[in-house]
Amino acid sequence: MDWSITLYYMIGFFVLIQGVLSLLHVARPYVLRWIELNSARVENSSGSKKPLSIFLIAGAFFFLVGASLPLSEMLFQKRFPELNQSQIFTQLNSSPAFLRSGVDSACLQKLIDDESLTGHTVRALSPRYYESGDGESTAKQGYAPSEVARLVFQGVGSRYGIVILPIAQAPVFFPDAADAIFYTGPDRPYNAWFVWVSKDDRQEFYPSEELSSIGRCAPSQ
Repeated sequence: MDWSITLYYMIGFFVLIQGVLSLLHVARPYVLRWIELNSARVENSSGSKKPLSIFLIAGAFFFLVGASLPLSEMLFQKRFPELNQSQIFTQLNSSPAFLRSGVDSACLQKLIDDESLTGHTVRALSPRYYESGDGESTAKQGYAPSEVARLVFQGVGSRYGIVILPIAQAPVFFPDAADAIFYTGPDRPYNAWFVWVSKDDRQEFYPSEELSSIGRCAPSQ
């Protein structure tokens, strides 16, 4: 899993711990007071039973905590519903950005079948463009210096992790947290053959340098 997703989980985990500790801190005086008031009753009547309401309240609390996640999934619709490959291609093929690109739809479908490409729908986070020879002081794939000009972003959705689009020029439109569709092959799962991006009613379609170099599905002139 990508480090940014792990970071989000860690933040949520610590927030949850803080909430539980705050709840215990607020409830502590009441618990101590209840113990103080009931200690005498326990001593005087050892055979008496504890109030049933206490167990019911505690059981209801733990039940609500355990049911919160499945209930939230039922109440809130998924931002990226699970789509099959046919639905992903239909969404791409019918988009205005793809239609403007002039790429032949039938040729692209054949390319997907021939190369065994897989489509993904994600939210594209932290996009960065690197010229040839540029990069960060790291060994992480995509961000390390490379002779290949590329766009790099983090995908969150039907697939998590880094996505690399080899492209000669910086994209004119690729905002952070945009919706994206991209296709990858089995041999290089991080490299995208092409990317469709959309945000705030604007869309763009970017073929990779690899797609352009093989001369297939070229835009009509």
